Amino acid sequence: MKKIFILLSSLLLISACELENNKNNAKNKIKNTIGNLEECIKQNSSDLVKEDVTKFNCIAKLSNKVEDKTEGSAGPKNDFGGIQHSGYFENLSTDIIYTSVTVEFYHTVDYDENNKNCRANSKCKKYLFSEIYDKLWLQPGESESFRLILNEENLVGNEKIDPALELKNFVSSKQTSETRKSNWYWETSNVKGFYLQK
Repeated sequence: MKKIFILLSSLLLISACELENNKNNAKNKIKNTIGNLEECIKQNSSDLVKEDVTKFNCIAKLSNKVEDKTEGSAGPKNDFGGIQHSGYFENLSTDIIYTSVTVEFYHTVDYDENNKNCRANSKCKKYLFSEIYDKLWLQPGESESFRLILNEENLVGNEKIDPALELKNFVSSKQTSETRKSNWYWETSNVKGFYLQK
């Protein structure tokens, strides 16, 4: 009986150690945690290097993809003869700090007589404008404003913008009707940051 008790006690102890070891291994697989960032800053700090430089280098080294829990509000506006897409995005998470967010703006040019029915035959030009907003430190509950200029510099691909974009031709999902369909939307993507774990 005593041997069985010792054997059961040993098995419980081994199981508990194995469970704790598995937890530690799973935790260590996630490199982009606040705990790992603090450790990196501590290990790389030097009297010869400014603290901000060390922090920036560790953020750049360890920042990685995280779950996208951002939401915001934005839309196209006139911008000194051009058009910009501006607004904000907010960190709705409780456990993520965002360091980089890509804003993407999609627009379908469907506003002249030659291509007004393009959704059925896919002959319309479709543009994607994109810009990366990095060097962020967006903590839970905070928001960040942005301004994406809708020009060829931010256009994804080698296309030229033709015909010229005019704000009056942009139709949002709030302006749709039987004769007017929404022709733009935006989203965030490729978000990077840190999980609030030690």
